[in-house]
Amino acid sequence: MRGLIPSRGPGGGSAAQAGRGHSLGVTVVSASSELVYRPWLVYLPAGKLDPQALRLPMAQVARRGGFAFHHGEVGELRRDDDLVVLADGQTIDYRCVVVAAGAPADRARIPGAARHALFPYQQAATVAANVGALLADPVLGTA
Repeated sequence: MRGLIPSRGPGGGSAAQAGRGHSLGVTVVSASSELVYRPWLVYLPAGKLDPQALRLPMAQVARRGGFAFHHGEVGELRRDDDLVVLADGQTIDYRCVVVAAGAPADRARIPGAARHALFPYQQAATVAANVGALLADPVLGTA
């Protein structure tokens, strides 16, 4: 039996790394096979980083972090049985569970955010492309 972390974002990997070295062992279950390293998003608009450099394969993150990774989606958490049933019917037993549900941006709750703020990776990549186009302009940029 292991520790289990159903995850929808980077918090699952962080929680797993915090628990490494524990005799229990940890498995992260995520529907995404890659992790977007969000702290580096600030480098995209300036063209300091290729957007693909932000996408880290979860299997590699797990190997380096000392935890197991299972690509899949949790369908049901059976607390009385210490069992997770995945959407495809597979089951994983656990001794303890940490749910890393993620924190999606709720633009509607922040006045003006939908119009003026950037949230996920995709928007940062779009801004980076737009800034790159501006810099290539002979009047505005360095070309």
